[in-house]
Amino acid sequence: MAKAPTDRNTPISVITTVYTKTNVALFLETAKSIKAQTVTPHEWLVLSHGAISDDLSTALERLRDEGVLRWLTLDENLGIQGGLRYCLEQATGEFVLSLDADDLLTPDAIALLSDAAAVSPETLAFYSDEDILVDDVPVHPFYRPAFDPVHFFSHSYIWHCILFHRATALELDVYTNAQTEYAQDWDLLIRFVRAGHEPGHIPEVLYHWRHHQSSLSNSGSLFDGSVRSVKGCLDAIRLGDYADLLSIEEYPIGPPASDFYLRRSASHVPPCLLLTMSDSEDVHSAGIEGDIFSRSAHVQADRGTKGLHALKEAIEDSREALVCLRNDTVTDFEQLGILQAFKHLELVPSVQVVSGMLSSKLGTVVHGPVVRLDGRFSDLSAGRPAIGNNAHMFNIWKPHCVDLPCLDLMIARREFLLDALAAAPANLALRSLAWWLGRTACRTRQRVAFEPLFMGFVTDETKLTGDPPTSLLRSEAAFGPSDLHGSPPRGLSRIAGMSVHHTR
Repeated sequence: MAKAPTDRNTPISVITTVYTKTNVALFLETAKSIKAQTVTPHEWLVLSHGAISDDLSTALERLRDEGVLRWLTLDENLGIQGGLRYCLEQATGEFVLSLDADDLLTPDAIALLSDAAAVSPETLAFYSDEDILVDDVPVHPFYRPAFDPVHFFSHSYIWHCILFHRATALELDVYTNAQTEYAQDWDLLIRFVRAGHEPGHIPEVLYHWRHHQSSLSNSGSLFDGSVRSVKGCLDAIRLGDYADLLSIEEYPIGPPASDFYLRRSASHVPPCLLLTMSDSEDVHSAGIEGDIFSRSAHVQADRGTKGLHALKEAIEDSREALVCLRNDTVTDFEQLGILQAFKHLELVPSVQVVSGMLSSKLGTVVHGPVVRLDGRFSDLSAGRPAIGNNAHMFNIWKPHCVDLPCLDLMIARREFLLDALAAAPANLALRSLAWWLGRTACRTRQRVAFEPLFMGFVTDETKLTGDPPTSLLRSEAAFGPSDLHGSPPRGLSRIAGMSVHHTR
């Protein structure tokens, strides 16, 4: 249930563009949703650019005369970004909201958006949940997570109903990148995030995204413009200190050319210690290709308190900035996944731990990262095929933030590990360390990330170090509340559903 709006009214300019192919009947439904708002927007700017039909012109003239909208006209069609940029420059509200000419707002959308901006004046961008409108029936609600920079820099999961500060958007040259023509919402937020403005999430369905026969989003397939736009956004993300280390490549999970990602090169890797944990003196080879780790070491540690103390001493003796923890029975994890883990630690400073996942030799996930869900700890990847043509369609196979790492395969910042271990209870067992690391990250406002390409194979599941999710509640009972927010706020929607990069 949404909170009651405050009496503070934030001036919001709604902007919409129409052109020769705009469906007049659907546009009039959009106009009805504007008129039905419980709080009237500051203004509704509608730009007709290029030739439009007589019926649409008549509708615009009538709505203008009724005072529903400001009608802007241009002889030339400027395209999606160009048209929205023109509207942005003409808008006068403090905040701006883009609304497609065939979509609908819920009646309380402007009220709740206005309230969010008034209550959090330090936040300059907001986004909401939405659903899909099929034959005028709202279906398939998408309950987005709280802002997750790891997921955001890997995948387009926020679009529509994005409220943003107008003056800041103008400073950041929003709606000016022709290379992101069909992914303008992602490009918009990339600019805000790169400038230090993390968006706030409004956990309410405020937008009905209409799917109909003539809409591009209803085609179910990628086209050259959408592919170019996804690559354009990824290119914008990689710009900066690590631009030379990141390239845009086809995502290795799923059919060829169905998705893209930022792949980290093997150049200039950070110093990282490979620390193998086992309960005996014998150590099996990790089976890692290349010379990606600075050095390797072994710690003989049981799963109890003595094992934790032994691990702490081994980390204290190291000097590398990063430590990769690996159980002795985990082998054959590829260089690609390790490099992707490095990427998250480099792109998102708040990430302290990157978790991998463990697969059986048959290709089924045995253990992965853990989220807090409905009062319990859950491993959403366990039991699923680790590879397959449909795997790329699921959000759980995209990098994202989680609550707890997989202790048997993870990379962490050494200083974070030492701080967490120094504050650990005297009777904390090694098998519960993943829970303690997640709790520490949450309490210090840091993040734990999951990289699906960081995967190793387990030769003996009975010798894994970390507790399974079903046993983690014992740690919480023994050491007090974890303060873990749980999913979705920690970065994964309750619906681990099908999702590809969104483009118009």
